[in-house]
Amino acid sequence: MQILSRISHKEFKSIMKTDPQKIIKKIKESGLTGRGGAEFPTGLKWEFTRKSRGERVLICNADEGEPGTFKDKFIIENNLSTLLQGIAIGGHVLNAECFIYLRGEYSYLRGKIERMIKKLGFNIKIVTGAGAYICGEETSLLESVEGKRGAPRQKPPYPTMEGLWKRPTCINNVETLANIPLLLTKKDWDEKKRLFSLSGNVKKPGVYELPLGMKLKDILSLAEPKKIKAVCLGYSGGIIPFDKFKNLVVSPKSFSDKSFMLGSCAMIVMGNRSVVNVLKNIAEFFVHESCGKCIPCREGGFKIMELLKKVDSGKGRKKDIKELKDLAEYLDVSFCALGKGYGFTISSALKHFKKEFDGKCR
Repeated sequence: MQILSRISHKEFKSIMKTDPQKIIKKIKESGLTGRGGAEFPTGLKWEFTRKSRGERVLICNADEGEPGTFKDKFIIENNLSTLLQGIAIGGHVLNAECFIYLRGEYSYLRGKIERMIKKLGFNIKIVTGAGAYICGEETSLLESVEGKRGAPRQKPPYPTMEGLWKRPTCINNVETLANIPLLLTKKDWDEKKRLFSLSGNVKKPGVYELPLGMKLKDILSLAEPKKIKAVCLGYSGGIIPFDKFKNLVVSPKSFSDKSFMLGSCAMIVMGNRSVVNVLKNIAEFFVHESCGKCIPCREGGFKIMELLKKVDSGKGRKKDIKELKDLAEYLDVSFCALGKGYGFTISSALKHFKKEFDGKCR
């Protein structure tokens, strides 16, 4: 796997002596984009941060709270040194103080990370979250690091201009930063390769490194699915009816063209389970994880959950489906991506699995 490659100490030292502008130029030319789901060009983000005035900060986002996603944990467990080198290179390029924001559920990995940081002689601080999904959103993450309750901030200003303690802050995903040393040294480094978290109704769940451009059915076949009715793209990327889209080419653009979101490349295979029942569980997750800051997510999200429970129990009415559709659209005006992703998933399911909803309503 490309992501498990390592660079020599000599190569790392050479990078750390290289002019930061040259490094940014090479990252921009490589085409590396954010691997947390946003797909923002990494070199451009570094450039924006470097041009901002003030004492800069680089944060490695290791929160990884999206259900069905476990690729970043895979990197931490299997190629931690390369990840830390990527953070150190970012610190050099941005002249920044460096942090790792570690998911609360990954606290058992903290000791391993601290020992490797000490062994490599880096100055990287670790902040462990408290298990809040919302803190995967970059401004909520900033609030958490500052010791506050995790809730999103108004943007602008964007973190690259005013982030942690009002300092210019660059926030990058684990997979993004682990690729930095590799793209700077490996001639065969391939930007199209991504880490896919495959789970659900499969015989071989796990992390698979695959190039974008493969068909959906070919990617899923590697995990040896038992039966595929649908595929959940995490909890916020929509639910794909497999038979209809099994030949869909997998890429951020092709997915968005079909009203899905590839996001962090999490794919949860569903067998014969009711889509309505799965959505009920998804709704319970989002209601539990909502920070409660905005009315659409706080109130609309709760109402959706109650309606889905009603429909799933077989007590729904036709008018409930119309209300679910309206509320899902209402969630699109939520303050942050949590509510928007929740509404997106509900809308996707209503569009592609309407017969299942109708079958549960009188």
